[in-house]
Amino acid sequence: MPKKISKKKITKEKPKEKKARSTPILKSHTSPTLPVHIPEEKKRYTPTPHAPRISFIKKIVLSIVILLREIIKHTMANKRISFILVVMVAVLCYGWYTYRTHIAQKAFNIFSAIQIPIETENEETITLENGYLEIEENGSYIIERKNVVSGNISEDTIRDYASILIFRSAGTGTFFTALIVDGNTNTLYQDSLGDRIRIKNIKIKDKKVIVNYLDRYPHEPFSTEPHIAYTKTYEIRNNKLVVGHY
Repeated sequence: MPKKISKKKITKEKPKEKKARSTPILKSHTSPTLPVHIPEEKKRYTPTPHAPRISFIKKIVLSIVILLREIIKHTMANKRISFILVVMVAVLCYGWYTYRTHIAQKAFNIFSAIQIPIETENEETITLENGYLEIEENGSYIIERKNVVSGNISEDTIRDYASILIFRSAGTGTFFTALIVDGNTNTLYQDSLGDRIRIKNIKIKDKKVIVNYLDRYPHEPFSTEPHIAYTKTYEIRNNKLVVGHY
């Protein structure tokens, strides 16, 4: 009899999945951070030269503007409060304008009433009327309102006054003289500025009267227009007038 052949079950093996090779993680061998010593001088903040510096007065003005803006923003809904606020601002502005006008008028009246010595043979004095005086065969004397300033230029706290006296002679000359009045002693000081010059402005700053004007070189004729900028300063020290040239 023929032999029976045993059939073996043939099982196919599943292919083994290849494992993805993991890249090794490299450990950094960095040294631990050490504290850096910063000198005391470098720790202090030093502003850059380009950083704008706001003065104390500008900070106050800016704060007031911001405050007013916030007040207006919150009171616009209430028309009555807004009207009262507008009226208060208008009254303050009018009061400030009236005060400045009063001071300017007072300074102008002082120079219109004071006796001003003039260079004559008899050493005469003149008194202006409303800032003007005309003398026959001599010329006219004028003080313009725009050239009258007031402030403190002495060692006390009393207001002083300064102005420019213009003398238009009967000839071709027009002479300018700086006038300073000490408000404490009512003493009048004067200093000659020149002939046929051009006054740019006069002001009081840092307890000094500052006069900026244009003149010409000494060798140039008077027909040349003034074109060289000059500055003179005046201050009162120990009851004496100190003059500075720039």
